[in-house]
Amino acid sequence: MAFGKYSYSPIAIMRFIPGPLTLAISAASAKIQLAPNTFYRFWSSVDCFFDIGPTNSIAATTSSHPLAAKVDYLVFIDSANFWLAAIAASSGTLYISQVDP
Repeated sequence: MAFGKYSYSPIAIMRFIPGPLTLAISAASAKIQLAPNTFYRFWSSVDCFFDIGPTNSIAATTSSHPLAAKVDYLVFIDSANFWLAAIAASSGTLYISQVDP
């Protein structure tokens, strides 16, 4: 495609991002390890709470960050905190998609 004096190939500028990760959430805190220094989009099928920390001993509680059902939430995972924990009052799924900035 050409726009003025510039041309590009849409395929050349896009980076492949794998499909979303899923985390089954319920009344017990569930966790997953994410890639550090990466942007993510969280989307949950139920209202839930999440927390991000440095080790797999992280646990989400109802005083953690709230995430409303069916609302996108964009997060940057830094190099020190790359474990995600989530909890919900009812069973559901948290979809985690890597975002290419």
